Amino acid sequence: MDVRYDGTVRSLSQIYQTHRDSPFHEVKHNTRKSYTDSLKIIERDVGARLVARLTMLDVKRWYKNWRSPAKPGGPERIKRAHDAIAMFRSILRFGHALRFTECGVLDEELGKVRFERSGSRQEEMTYVHAAAFIRAALDLGQRGVIPEERGLYMAIGIAAQFETLLRQKDIIGEWAPGQAGGAERRLRRVRNVDRLLHVGEHPRLALAHEDLEVEVPCRCRVRPDSVHAAAPTAGGGAYG
Repeated sequence: MDVRYDGTVRSLSQIYQTHRDSPFHEVKHNTRKSYTDSLKIIERDVGARLVARLTMLDVKRWYKNWRSPAKPGGPERIKRAHDAIAMFRSILRFGHALRFTECGVLDEELGKVRFERSGSRQEEMTYVHAAAFIRAALDLGQRGVIPEERGLYMAIGIAAQFETLLRQKDIIGEWAPGQAGGAERRLRRVRNVDRLLHVGEHPRLALAHEDLEVEVPCRCRVRPDSVHAAAPTAGGGAYG
């Protein structure tokens, strides 16, 4: 779909999402969803505004409005506001690349402003957290609350995440859109190679033993030929 730039923020946003050379098409599906959420906010609230008539004061006011609580007394939505402003600057930069002069002027002005962003998480998983989760997952499986196999996979996944210091999606993978209507499991491996796994109803552990042949941060020594050892049980083992 060809979108014509008419000077408005909405048309600039739609060009960013549809232009064949836009970086919007180069990001992973979950990142694209986050971008789309921010673009919806931008189009809904300020889409009719003309870029050439905007100033940094306008954008600072948008940020203030977007970070306000969803309801009185609620927490400020700092991440929401920061993401929307970052996305707005992204579409401005793309507009500038298309020779829309006013986009480059406004983006340069906004580069002089600092918008507060939400802080990173201050806590990391501890042994106590990992052990409690593993015991609970195995117990739920043994009592039939969830399929026993699923409980086992959940327990192994948390144990692997804790011991290797990897992120959760590096262990269990992440869902990606299927091909021809099918479901696919997408794993970003330690070697930065994507593996697609077709799975059934329940997710399964996606980390394979060959992934441990490279050096990764680890709380303990794990030999590649030892990963087929028995999984932890509810009543014993390192997490018992």
